[in-house]
Amino acid sequence: MCRGLNHLIVVMLLLAVAVSQAQGGPYIRVAYWDASQGTAWAGDGGPVRDALAAVGYQVVNAAELKTWMDDRIADRRLSVVVMCRDVVPDTVVESVDANCTIRRYLDAGGKVVWYSDWPFYYVGTTSNSPGSNGAVQVLGFNAATGPNDQNQQVTFTEAGILWGLVTPWSSTRPTSPTVTDNLTVLALDTNGNAAGWVKHYLPGDTFRGFVRIEDHSGGPADIQNLIAVAEYAESINTASGPVPESGATDIPRDVVLSWAAGESAVTHDVYFGASFDDVNAASRSNPRGVLLSQGQSGTTFDPPGVLDFDTTYYWRIDEVNGAPDNTIFKGDVWSFTAEPFAYAIANIIATTNATSDPGAGPENTINGSGLNADDQHSVDSTDMWLARPADAEPVWIQYEFDSVYKLYEMLVWNYNVQFELLLGFGIKGVTVEYSENGTDWTALGDVELAQATAKSTYAANTTVDLQGVPARFVRMTVNSGYGMMPQYGLSEVRFLYIPAHPREPQPADGTIGVSPATTLSWRAGREAASHEIYLSTSKSAVADGTALAGTAATASYSPADVEFGSRYYWKVAEVNDAEAISTWAGPVWSFITQEYDTIEGFEDYNDDIDAHTTIFDTWLDGWVNETGSTVGYLDAPFAERTVVRSGRQSMPLTYDNSGSPFYSEAERTWDTAQNWTGHGADTLVLYVQGNAPSFVETADSGVLMSAVGTDIWNTTDQFRYAYKNLSGDGSMTVRVDSLVRSNEWAKAGVMIRETLEGGSKHAFMCVTPDHGTTFQRRPVAGQDSASTDVGGSAAPRWVRLTRTGNVFTAHDSMDGVTWTEAAVSPALTIEMAANVYIGLAVTSHDAAIVTAAEFSNLSMTGNVTGNWQTAEIGVAQPEGNAADGMYVRLEDSAGKSATVANADAAITVRPTWQEWRIPYSDLSGVNLSRIEKMVIGVGSATSPKAAGAGIVYVDDIGFGKPFVTPTATDVTTSGDPVVGVPDDGDWPAAETPDLAIDDNVNTKFLHFKGETEPTGIRVTPSVGATVVTGLTLTTANDAVERDPVAFELYGSNDGIDGPYTLIAGGDVPDFAQADAWPRFTRNATPIVIENDVAYAHYQLLFTAVRDPGSANSMQIAEIELLGTVE
Repeated sequence: MCRGLNHLIVVMLLLAVAVSQAQGGPYIRVAYWDASQGTAWAGDGGPVRDALAAVGYQVVNAAELKTWMDDRIADRRLSVVVMCRDVVPDTVVESVDANCTIRRYLDAGGKVVWYSDWPFYYVGTTSNSPGSNGAVQVLGFNAATGPNDQNQQVTFTEAGILWGLVTPWSSTRPTSPTVTDNLTVLALDTNGNAAGWVKHYLPGDTFRGFVRIEDHSGGPADIQNLIAVAEYAESINTASGPVPESGATDIPRDVVLSWAAGESAVTHDVYFGASFDDVNAASRSNPRGVLLSQGQSGTTFDPPGVLDFDTTYYWRIDEVNGAPDNTIFKGDVWSFTAEPFAYAIANIIATTNATSDPGAGPENTINGSGLNADDQHSVDSTDMWLARPADAEPVWIQYEFDSVYKLYEMLVWNYNVQFELLLGFGIKGVTVEYSENGTDWTALGDVELAQATAKSTYAANTTVDLQGVPARFVRMTVNSGYGMMPQYGLSEVRFLYIPAHPREPQPADGTIGVSPATTLSWRAGREAASHEIYLSTSKSAVADGTALAGTAATASYSPADVEFGSRYYWKVAEVNDAEAISTWAGPVWSFITQEYDTIEGFEDYNDDIDAHTTIFDTWLDGWVNETGSTVGYLDAPFAERTVVRSGRQSMPLTYDNSGSPFYSEAERTWDTAQNWTGHGADTLVLYVQGNAPSFVETADSGVLMSAVGTDIWNTTDQFRYAYKNLSGDGSMTVRVDSLVRSNEWAKAGVMIRETLEGGSKHAFMCVTPDHGTTFQRRPVAGQDSASTDVGGSAAPRWVRLTRTGNVFTAHDSMDGVTWTEAAVSPALTIEMAANVYIGLAVTSHDAAIVTAAEFSNLSMTGNVTGNWQTAEIGVAQPEGNAADGMYVRLEDSAGKSATVANADAAITVRPTWQEWRIPYSDLSGVNLSRIEKMVIGVGSATSPKAAGAGIVYVDDIGFGKPFVTPTATDVTTSGDPVVGVPDDGDWPAAETPDLAIDDNVNTKFLHFKGETEPTGIRVTPSVGATVVTGLTLTTANDAVERDPVAFELYGSNDGIDGPYTLIAGGDVPDFAQADAWPRFTRNATPIVIENDVAYAHYQLLFTAVRDPGSANSMQIAEIELLGTVE
């Protein structure tokens, strides 16, 4: 390719870097950003945060950073954090010394990347400044030796090139290159000072530690530089990544160990045992009985036999090089603890039929109050339960678990106040019963509970054998106490169970984005001999056991016919016919499959022209197909690395349709035909982002604008203004559909302006990415601005600006219906001429970063005249893309093709990622299981015409099926069976319960109940089982005092008469507000119900009416249960 000659020098440099650098790779990567903590020269740090998040970094706040560093200190896994703000959070510099968390993280092999102002000059906020002493105390040397503020351009050292630095910067905060030992200098200023450096904290380490680059103020650091140094790695010769992680607990006794091999390892020595000292000290010459595998080739190890319960094991992997040296690299000692024999049950509800004083209720017996780390109980009565009989019935205390368990033991701490041996409030004799449903009880037997010691060292001294019974409820009925008084108490009760149920599902419950080719796995119940797997898109079919998918001998299952973009429910029943209870069914879990499988993510391309692995070697363009396209950039890096939807690269496609052939194409041909079918695939998808033009009106009467500028604020402005003429009073209303986040204070909205000068008087109601809406103004030309911050959410948001004389008012709205004024007191008056400008204003709040805004639903009042005009106020504005359409053409192995054009004829000017779904029904005639060629075009190859030029970005081409969220609609209909609650007939003959669901607001249900007791309806939707997730109510014709203001919704699968299970309850905010809700009007505030269970019958009770003092009844015109059919 002839353009390759242009890159020879660049390629030679990049080849040198590529030899030793593998980006991403082994690191656990996070980006620190927290708006509640301070920042200095780095500014907000949002653009850096967003760019790192786009390539897979996890964004953590100050508290999360502390937890993450603690975890890395413990497991010592290879990791890196990029600090997006240059004030270190006080969560990791708790004290300014070498004992703080961030220094201990560095000492444990961590890596920190820092840019902008001096490291550790500020802690928490800019008002807390240890100055240069911060780095001295934390890092161990003065990182601010200067000289400072020289603004000298840097050059990269050989190390800097090796680490991947590509974009020089102007240095203002360098340090001496000899200030400390173990310092790798990455960049030097013209005076030889270190403007980029790495301080290493591990002996012999050459790629971890504290990394300092981009020592300047102003715009954000170069993202490519940050990622390069963050992810630079060299050979790691020791084993890493232990599975299970070091320190893990509750590990299955049949665990198989695994690890990541050192890069030069040929074989591995495995040391394993229950003694840390033996595992740590053992060697080939002195194996100490723990060298269980020497010279093995694989990176897994199955310990012999079955491990002991609740025992901590230690293991070490020594990596061994090949001949001739056969060097042994001793590994770290890792540990884990095997599962216990029995587990404590959590999430217990304790109730009693006895009377307790406040603070001494039955919950004290299961909340751990009074227990210390050694399970010894206090003598404080407020940590215990004490009760007296409420009536003649014997006192009982009952425990309800969250599901049925196989119960093993019950540990009891009796009542333990200081004078218990005299008082005898402790319980002596009890009858223990158990139940699976809370209704049918079985007696386990009579038990005597030991008396407490009345000491603060009291430990549980009664153990009740629960014999492995299945139960969700346990009840102890008191037969006798240790004293004469009729008061009985306990300190604590703990229930232990044998894990007979399946647990720890993979994929985890609720996981989104699961491959449809997934294998389901779980941790088996302890006595399971086989496993029944239930799987369906119907939760009820899984729950009731009618969706048996298969059986398995091991704890894994590979289901067939799982489709893209679908929610699946599954459960496992553990089976052992030799056990007294042969089957233990687990809970219902769920997962959602990924919508699309990747065809092309553009991640595998690099800048090696000689190897033919560049993006333009695979995606051919106008240099080959003689259209107006150029794939990639003329200079490396050839792929786009900032505008990416996911991963770290996208395809930049430059188009120029101003000359023949008046269209531009990028094309890829596969050597092997591609199969884009299976797993229910019905859609081809790709994502396209363009660049907004200077100004364009779209076909749907919207407006797209791009802009750059420091701000619209104080004495002068920098922005793009699209305007018309306004004479006298008038207003403009618009919906800001989107605003690209160039800065947290980027702005887009409606402006009225006296002149087109930079310091003109104006009023401006705008939307920002991070601060909601704000009403700002400059009342006097060339003077300071003022603002009224409304806040709220970002775009989409409606704004309105109105002039009445010289009074200016601003409003905002979420829906264009309900408006809120940005109140200014006294009313805002700006003396402006009668003839002014009114229009749309956009600024990026950053002189170096372009933003773009999309507007719709534009309307004006008053004498607004003229066509749209644009002004570049204060600074030159970007040109942007020419509007054009795009198309995709596919060709199969038989030469048949299909072409689909995007419905948006101006897609090239959309400044955000546009999802382009192409249904397979639009690709008829082409064999989607034998695709050999894909073409992505701008313009039209079939009807070409002269147009403009620009650049679009393409990412994440895939095939699959989009996930469709079911739309909740009214599941009831006129004619469904309905009964009143209570079903006493106490209603007028023409105002019966069924009229609440007859789809007619002119009828109503009136019940002469509700002022003192709940009233409502029961209904059986004729559509069958439904999942109800919302509720709407419509007021009746009169008597506002009868409006319901609170509700409870129940469900049943047994019958219209129940029994019923409570789903949700709460207020009806609109009906309960101070002003009466209008008659014949549905509630406006949504009533959302958290529910994913399907029921065949529903009971809706109204637990309160608006004015029970004057109302003698409840009435409602219409009830709608919103949900989906199961």
